[in-house]
Amino acid sequence: MLNLINLDERIREYLLSIEDPIKHNYFTERNLRKIAVIKDKKEQNLKIRKFFEEIDIEN
Repeated sequence: MLNLINLDERIREYLLSIEDPIKHNYFTERNLRKIAVIKDKKEQNLKIRKFFEEIDIEN
């Protein structure tokens, strides 16, 4: 779980702002871990946007 600290601040803020439980359930630690291990914050943001597209969520 500590790897999630490595997420870009904008991603963390977005995750904390989600109020819809259905939307919230898509963001598991397992899914986010794949993004958190990426060092480049721009690349993290590209990956999270791709993830949004895959699960059909508008950010």
